[in-house]
Amino acid sequence: MEYLQGLAITLALVPFTIFILDIAKKYPLAALGIASAMMAVDAVIIVTYSLLAKPDQNVNMFILGILSSILITMMFKIRKLMK
Repeated sequence: MEYLQGLAITLALVPFTIFILDIAKKYPLAALGIASAMMAVDAVIIVTYSLLAKPDQNVNMFILGILSSILITMMFKIRKLMK
């Protein structure tokens, strides 16, 4: 259950990723700033979610779910950027 709770952060990361990639398409000259902005937004979302949704029992599975969510989001970003 804690794994799914950690994996649920994907639902928050993907819309922000789409939003930032849309901004990157609109302003292609700001490509270097887009990468740092995306990392900053992802870090804020992950830290906030981790502090608010801290599980009571199995913290290791919660962290594994968050790491899986980061991996899924990164694969989504790479696939979206390759198009």
